[in-house]
Amino acid sequence: MWSWMAGRPCRCLRIGASKLAWVEVRRGWNGRPRHRCAVTSLVPGVIRVSPVNANIADMPALEAILRSLVWPARHLRVDGRSWIRQIPLPITLILPDLCVRTVVLQLDQLPARTEERDALIRWRIGQEQLVPLADAKVVSQVWSPGRPAKGPHTVLAVVIQDAVLAQYELACESVGLIPVDVDIASFRLFNLWAATAGWTGTSAGDLMWLNVADGGLTLFLFHDGRLVFVRTKLLGSAVPSEDGLHTGPDDRNRRVIDECLASIQACRERHPRLTVQRLAFAADDPDPELPEVLAQELDVPVHPLNWSQIQRAGWKPVGKVVDAVALPAIAGVL
Repeated sequence: MWSWMAGRPCRCLRIGASKLAWVEVRRGWNGRPRHRCAVTSLVPGVIRVSPVNANIADMPALEAILRSLVWPARHLRVDGRSWIRQIPLPITLILPDLCVRTVVLQLDQLPARTEERDALIRWRIGQEQLVPLADAKVVSQVWSPGRPAKGPHTVLAVVIQDAVLAQYELACESVGLIPVDVDIASFRLFNLWAATAGWTGTSAGDLMWLNVADGGLTLFLFHDGRLVFVRTKLLGSAVPSEDGLHTGPDDRNRRVIDECLASIQACRERHPRLTVQRLAFAADDPDPELPEVLAQELDVPVHPLNWSQIQRAGWKPVGKVVDAVALPAIAGVL
């Protein structure tokens, strides 16, 4: 989503609420790319995802886990002592959706100059009082597939507090990682799904994209080939009932479905002709029954992002990876 260098680093770190995933591209003897992936769990409470408050509650603990994940066997012996060799590495950093605010804007005109465009987008967000902008970074992407160059223009804007981003960057830099490309999980996953599914938005009908990760969900709605609605929501850990609080997968599935239905209803207030014809789906801890339940409740075909699609996109792993937490990091290098 936002980058400080041209090109894409061949290493990606995905920081989630409860797990970390590290992916890097290596070249074999024949020059073909091979991918190494490692996933590790975080001690509960190390990261508390929030768009407004500090996210990293225990920086030393996170740094220690990062070192063991990224530099597992890169040691240099000097005078009989073992040192971890840490050559600074440029990386793509994937952050949780829940640590940013995401806004969709429809603009009739966009200035050609980047500085003027950024100023207009920031002003528009402030005028509509969508999210607080004090001490925050705003990055944006014009996302209007198939639309005429003169407009209207769909702009996807992300607001992240400077203090939140600085914490994650500091954690990376402390272990020799330099984030030069920063994104959030849902954006990378959606771009990967669209590429593997051949989706362009121009003739495939209205689409819902859903990602369930880090204790929350992110949902995109596309109407007439345009992104018209975005929702990122914390799902919570429990829901009330007559018997107390329940935290099982059925309860989480119900909350996901309710948010999907509420989003469709809210979107139809501005776009009455919205008719979702299919749903693309990803999850970091998927319940096997959720895709089927979504298909039944929403009455649409559901297309989960799966490993066969990842392999068709060029994923050539060293060893077998089965943890879906790694998917955004894999998308970061493909």
